[in-house]
Amino acid sequence: MTNKNNYFKNLEEFYNSSLSSLIDPQISINAKQIGIEDAQKLSSAISKCTNLSTLTLYLRGSFVDDQLSQILSPTLQNCSSLLNLKLDFFNNNIGDKGLASLCSAFDYCTNLQNLRIDLSNNNIGSKGALHLGQSIVKCKNLQFLNLDLYGNKIGTKGVQDLGLALTNLYKLQHLAIDLYQNNIGSLGASHLGSALMRFENLEILTLNLNSNQVSEIPQQQFKNKTNKIKRLVFQAISFDQQVN
Repeated sequence: MTNKNNYFKNLEEFYNSSLSSLIDPQISINAKQIGIEDAQKLSSAISKCTNLSTLTLYLRGSFVDDQLSQILSPTLQNCSSLLNLKLDFFNNNIGDKGLASLCSAFDYCTNLQNLRIDLSNNNIGSKGALHLGQSIVKCKNLQFLNLDLYGNKIGTKGVQDLGLALTNLYKLQHLAIDLYQNNIGSLGASHLGSALMRFENLEILTLNLNSNQVSEIPQQQFKNKTNKIKRLVFQAISFDQQVN
């Protein structure tokens, strides 16, 4: 009988499970240091899960850096049937190079419909944001996208490139991005607002732009732009108050 619900808090337990029969495993290795050998085994094991429809992988505070990110990059190479994916890399040491490696996994996720990625509190800059955007758009069937990016260094150029790339997700209906404390500034917010106006089918938009030094007038200009998104029925946009 095929297993339908599987929660793993121990890597060995996951390695030794019936990998090819798993449909929606949840792997949680929070606050534990992952070494090179562990990363290799994890990547190899997930690649053997050929019947996945949903995958949840928590590696919060697991000391994942650019080297380990490269090792993890082939993880989804045999997961073409994947529909729902949640990757949680909160509070690691992933930089632009490491993110580029991780993002190569999306080459295999052409049927993905629901994607959530938590990359908060890493070392991601403008190049990483570009890699992220250019890679996610390969998932042409995405309808729901949630990006947690707070506490990085994406900056003005990075948020512009990310926003423009994501507008190529023509089926996207629900977009949520947390950009708290990313040095975006008023110009970056303006670029992002202009990019968001291009969405054709977006219905729900949630953005956290707090602690990015966006002044009052650009805040209003941003909201004026998002009000022009054709099919938008709900938006929740958060800015700092009283920024001059």
